[in-house]
Amino acid sequence: WLDERGAVKVEPTMQVQGASNVFALGDITNLVENKMAYIAGSVHTPVVAANVLALAVESKPTRTHTPSDKSVMLVPLGADYGVTVTPIGTFGAFVSSRLKGRSLFVDQTWASNNLPAPLA
Repeated sequence: WLDERGAVKVEPTMQVQGASNVFALGDITNLVENKMAYIAGSVHTPVVAANVLALAVESKPTRTHTPSDKSVMLVPLGADYGVTVTPIGTFGAFVSSRLKGRSLFVDQTWASNNLPAPLA
């Protein structure tokens, strides 16, 4: 199940290679893509959920995931510093602090889950 780096080998359906009823997602997979919680939660999870449901009704898993190298990673270091990595380049504190450093996307995260942000 593991590759030479110790990562879990998965099929495009997120099934562990050689185990049709075992799934893996997130950082432990051998997928060549940025390892970010957002990808595990918003991209891998729907694929795994749909395929587990398919197996539950004795159907074949059909949802697949194709890794992408077009991810954007924003790493804030407080409100005023950080780094942003994109397919077109790497940007420092000015860009990072304005994109994510001030709010850490907290309001967007609550909104994406159809919940009101708690009052600070």
